[in-house]
Amino acid sequence: MPTKVQATSRIRPVRAIAAAAPIATHKAGDILRNAFETIESRGRERDNAGGDQPAERSMATIVKAFNLIEGTDLDERQGWAFMQVLKQVRAAAAARNGRPDLDDFLDGAAYAALAGESMVFPVEAQQ
Repeated sequence: MPTKVQATSRIRPVRAIAAAAPIATHKAGDILRNAFETIESRGRERDNAGGDQPAERSMATIVKAFNLIEGTDLDERQGWAFMQVLKQVRAAAAARNGRPDLDDFLDGAAYAALAGESMVFPVEAQQ
C-alpha cells in the first residue's frame, strides 16, 4: 500500500537552470513559471530555430529518427506525450520510494505545453 508523502525537506528542490530562478514554493503557479523559464532557458542553450526567438524544438527530429529505427509512426505531439508519461512514471516511482522530486512535475508541465504548441505549430524534422 502506498505511503503518504509529506512535503518536507525530503523533497529535493528543482535544479536551477541557467537564468531560471529556483522554485520558491511548491505552489502550482511556481512550478508552471519555472517550467516556462526552463523552456526559455533551454531554447537559449540549444537554439536550433535560427530566428529571433531562440527555441529548442528537437522532438520532430527525434521522432523521425525513432520511427526509422523502430518502424513506428509517431508524430511530434506523441513524442512530447511519451516524455510526459516518462515523467509520470518516474514521479510515481519516486513517491513510492519516499523521495519525490519536483523536477518530474516541472518537466511534465513543460512537455504538456510543448505538446500543445506542437498541435498548433508543428515543427518540420531537421535532416
